[in-house]
Amino acid sequence: MTTEKKALVKVDGLYKYFGSNRVLRGISAEIDKGEVVVVIGPSGSGKSTFLRCLNLLEEPTYGEVWLEDKLVTPVDPYLHADVIELSKTYQKLFAQHKSAHPGASDESIKEELIKKIKVEDLLHEKHEGKAYKSLMKKIYDENYININLARQKIGMVFQQFNLFENLTVIDNITLAPMKLLKMSKEDATKKANELLERIGLLDKADAYPVQLSGGQKQRIAIVRALAMDPDVLLFDEPTSALDPEMVGEVLDVMKELAKSGMTMVVVTHEMGFAKEVASRVIFIDEGVIMEENTPEEFFSNPQNPRLRDFLSKVLI
Repeated sequence: MTTEKKALVKVDGLYKYFGSNRVLRGISAEIDKGEVVVVIGPSGSGKSTFLRCLNLLEEPTYGEVWLEDKLVTPVDPYLHADVIELSKTYQKLFAQHKSAHPGASDESIKEELIKKIKVEDLLHEKHEGKAYKSLMKKIYDENYININLARQKIGMVFQQFNLFENLTVIDNITLAPMKLLKMSKEDATKKANELLERIGLLDKADAYPVQLSGGQKQRIAIVRALAMDPDVLLFDEPTSALDPEMVGEVLDVMKELAKSGMTMVVVTHEMGFAKEVASRVIFIDEGVIMEENTPEEFFSNPQNPRLRDFLSKVLI
């Protein structure tokens, strides 16, 4: 008996508008546990916005982000009134009930759902009344993950490091585990020291960010994200603010993480990293995924004319 493989992160029909500017226009993607997905594309294509929507640093205008079987994005009845979207949601609930009760017939499951959430009326016309809101509440109760918990599981490494300048390295790393995970100072410090030793910066534990090079700051930022034991790490152009000689030391840490099995989504212009480390490469332009493939096929045999043009300009 085979079991269906579940994506660690699933994105379904993601749209993001800033006023009249449509930055993302219907992105759908799945990221499996242990994958390293590299996202490339021209400036202004929506890459960073896509990444920030995964942990709701930017709230999508439409669409869903799932972390395993939990919904990360909020359900707004006025954004999901279309019967097609509603039907898709109903089908997800139906599949979950079917899995939980393998001996039950389709009709009995349907009747149970109708009894509980009055979904039958909603499958025939658009509806924003009490029955619709009952369905939304049901989805929240069964599927929704609190955004603060989601952010603990979806770590983020930023282009500009975002370290607290008034805190030492060790305090930067231990702050979130102590406050959010309720770790003791002793346990948080022990873990932080182990992570610092792993990246060769244990001697910088008591230093302040101003005393560090850019490469050291970024490695500390990676350790700070790792200290929360995330399920997936997001990297938003982690080397673009670094001097060229510092890029390698950060990429080496990321390569080591990939070898250890960390699930990663990386927005970057480092094509060598994408070729060497990625399990899949995604090309985004004008807010849509133009092409995605394995690194070998992506770089040696691009299908999309826009991707071919882009690669001709960035590959030397």
